[in-house]
Amino acid sequence: MLLVWLLVGCFFMLMLLRKALPVGVKTQGKEVTSMSLTFSERMLMHRMDMYALGGLMLLSAIGQWFPLAVELFVLLVALAIVNLPMRYHLTSDGFAYNNVVFRRWKEFDYIRVHGARITLMPRNGSAPLKLIIKPSRQAQILPYFQRFLSTRYEKPTPWYKRLHLLVWLKKRLPALLLGTVLVFGAMVVLSACGESDASGLNTANQSNLSSVQTSSSGPAVTQSQLKQAKTSEPFAYNLALAVDENRLSINFVWTLVTGYLVMFMQAGFALVETGLCRAKNAGHTHERTDDSDRRHELGPYRLQRLLPHRRNL
Repeated sequence: MLLVWLLVGCFFMLMLLRKALPVGVKTQGKEVTSMSLTFSERMLMHRMDMYALGGLMLLSAIGQWFPLAVELFVLLVALAIVNLPMRYHLTSDGFAYNNVVFRRWKEFDYIRVHGARITLMPRNGSAPLKLIIKPSRQAQILPYFQRFLSTRYEKPTPWYKRLHLLVWLKKRLPALLLGTVLVFGAMVVLSACGESDASGLNTANQSNLSSVQTSSSGPAVTQSQLKQAKTSEPFAYNLALAVDENRLSINFVWTLVTGYLVMFMQAGFALVETGLCRAKNAGHTHERTDDSDRRHELGPYRLQRLLPHRRNL
């Protein structure tokens, strides 16, 4: 449970780092205007965070990990982080929001307006910058953008027209085929391991110790010795069941701990990637790492539902 709380804490820390950095970038140039984002705009900016948190809370409700009061507390903390102030700053030299990102005007070619999303389209060698401003408020800020960049409007495309199924399948067909082969292969291997034991209570057995050595040079326990101990030494035979249960529990816990450590490596990846890029791209690089971390958080829980404990794994 402690590791789950550490995971939730890291999730909140990543949300806070999207609002402000401990040592952030410095805004350059004379400020032309600034604009504070509304709560709905901040929710749109953090929508992927809220989707991931909602999925985690759904899994918690199914698995009964947290009581209802704790789930409500986690949701309130997430909403409090979203409610923290967020401001866009337009200066004579570039654009910034809070102290997370600052980009110069010369890096961009034009502005593309698409519904509530305003994208600063880059020149060659730069990355785009996506902003969230509701259409009802764009008339207030766009004249200031147009002092430095030209504007191009695009009508929002209906969702059913954005579903290019054939193109999507063509791009992802190799991954789908490989995933299908791996899933069916895993199902065949797991089905050959024995009957399902979702609770894990029937996995341990004295016969599992017949191939375990007590030391590197000592002999292994044989099946005949176990059968003899069942009648001559019933206490030792029953004690062997507890030994096998502890052995399997330690193996599972060690596997889970290593998986959690891999999750926490995402924080190290964020530090390495932001340290190896230019200061103006640090916020964008960190957001990409944050997005991949949200996807990785849900992967083990999906796998846990697909692959129950099996006998003799």
